[in-house]
Amino acid sequence: MHLSLKAKYQMNMKTIIPLAIATILTCNQAIAQSETGLQAVDKTSKYRTNSTNDPFVFNPDLTYGEVKDVDGNVYNTITIGKQTWMAENLKTTHYNDSTALPYVPDFTVWSGTTDAAFCWYNNDEGTYKNTYGALYNWFAVNSKKIAPVGWHVPSFKEWTIMENYLISNGFNYDGTTTGNSETNNKIAKSLSATTNWEKATVSGSVGNEDFPTKRNASGFTALPGSHRDQNGYFGTLIAGIGSGGFWWSSSEYDAVSAFNLDMYYNEVALPGTNNYKRCGFSVRCVKDSVSTTAVNLIESKGNNKVKLYPNPVINQLQINYESTEPGKIQIEIIDMHGKVWDQLIQSSQSGTNHASISLVQLPAGLYLFSLQSSNKHKIIKFIKN
Repeated sequence: MHLSLKAKYQMNMKTIIPLAIATILTCNQAIAQSETGLQAVDKTSKYRTNSTNDPFVFNPDLTYGEVKDVDGNVYNTITIGKQTWMAENLKTTHYNDSTALPYVPDFTVWSGTTDAAFCWYNNDEGTYKNTYGALYNWFAVNSKKIAPVGWHVPSFKEWTIMENYLISNGFNYDGTTTGNSETNNKIAKSLSATTNWEKATVSGSVGNEDFPTKRNASGFTALPGSHRDQNGYFGTLIAGIGSGGFWWSSSEYDAVSAFNLDMYYNEVALPGTNNYKRCGFSVRCVKDSVSTTAVNLIESKGNNKVKLYPNPVINQLQINYESTEPGKIQIEIIDMHGKVWDQLIQSSQSGTNHASISLVQLPAGLYLFSLQSSNKHKIIKFIKN
């Protein structure tokens, strides 16, 4: 059994510091079937080093995509199996509708709130933001509005799908492929950045430089951003910056706690556990997928009813399309070299639907407009002036 952060705090409080007594919650990790298929690269951009000169690096042997949040922060993304993940921790200070997220540096306010809140580790934005991102309580996660549009905070099941994909495809440090995230979880090394972690001597652990081909082999680039506990204290008691990373899932465990994933410098696994919703953890986002039961575009004599205007366009592209039933569609703007410049996942209603895409930052040229549902795909050329 992997001890939750709550349980570890309770053990340490007996000998170190008299914090509020925490109830030990056991890990009740859900098992999901692994995704199949080989890892595919995200075609949106080539590998880039961190643009803010942070000390960590991504895997130079992989191709990363990019996504931008509402604040303008740009994140590397990586495709693992059939999922596309952020390869950096979220750092937005606004919901994706541009409403400000509550910033709560005060210990007392943090420990007492049941509303969404975020902070920086040790309340030091200048030192920790660019590398480790922000720490969010679960109430912020549960708002379902902190991920960029077209993305979301993964459920516990989605985390488990990723873990099981890595295990079954040889990403355990020892190369074993049997079992699952509960029975043969040795994937932490393949998920963790090769820098910023404390050194360790445990074979196959995150902080050990052994098995070099497995280090960040997935491209996920996990960093030890520590945490803030339910009482507002930052994580030096259990796992400070450099020794542990903690990531929320969107899945609730019970009235006071939710599922999360954690990683330690001297361990080999990425186990699931549960912790108080008032804890401040890092957040990774996963890209929305087009629903397998999504819309069927209405066809008239073989011609999809999709209207794109104006064409040529200067700043704002308007799209009208029709669907036979509610669902989700994916819209992409692609240049003639195959680079995806913008993407939108939209919930569609039965009948006529409308979408609008700003092209202000798009260079002049010829582009492809792509609209895709689960079983229909329409591509239209347009000119950006």
